[in-house]
Amino acid sequence: QKIVEKRYHDHHIEESGLSHIVYKSGKKLDKDRLAEFLYSLPSDVIRAKGFVLTYSGSFLMNFVFSRFDFEEFPAERNELVFIGRNMNDHEGAMLNELRKCEVD
Repeated sequence: QKIVEKRYHDHHIEESGLSHIVYKSGKKLDKDRLAEFLYSLPSDVIRAKGFVLTYSGSFLMNFVFSRFDFEEFPAERNELVFIGRNMNDHEGAMLNELRKCEVD
């Protein structure tokens, strides 16, 4: 089962102009496609983190201002959080691109 949602943190984050998008999926992701996606994120995305499940293993992904890395880490599903400004403007395109990273 795949769940894609967007949530906002408490009022302190909203006051700062930041919001976030959450992506969850039980499908495995193509790690190379995910890396391409991360390289192409809008400059409004300042931080992302979460768990990534691929055919080559599971990883903890950290992204800060266009730099990212994958560290081997036990995970049972994908769960990624993207934090930044104007996330409402980017949500649809970002979630569509993440779905393109899914493999059956």
